[in-house]
Amino acid sequence: SKVLSLTRQAPSRSAAQLLNLSTDSTVIKIVRLRLVDDEPIMMETCYLPAALVPELEAHHLEQEQSLYRLLTTPYGIQAIEADE
Repeated sequence: SKVLSLTRQAPSRSAAQLLNLSTDSTVIKIVRLRLVDDEPIMMETCYLPAALVPELEAHHLEQEQSLYRLLTTPYGIQAIEADE
């Protein structure tokens, strides 16, 4: 994967509703280009509640094998559902 952007921002109404957050909270928005054999196959946008992943920006997401592994190891977050 290639990280195209990683920003802290207020969630959209739909993201806030899906994450059960208020619209005045903060999320981290990650946009990644997913690659297979170095060929782009899709663009992925993830919204994470910023309160659950402090200092996420300090991690090198492009060097991590998996965003899900990164969430599990330092943060103890297990993804149980993803809307793709």
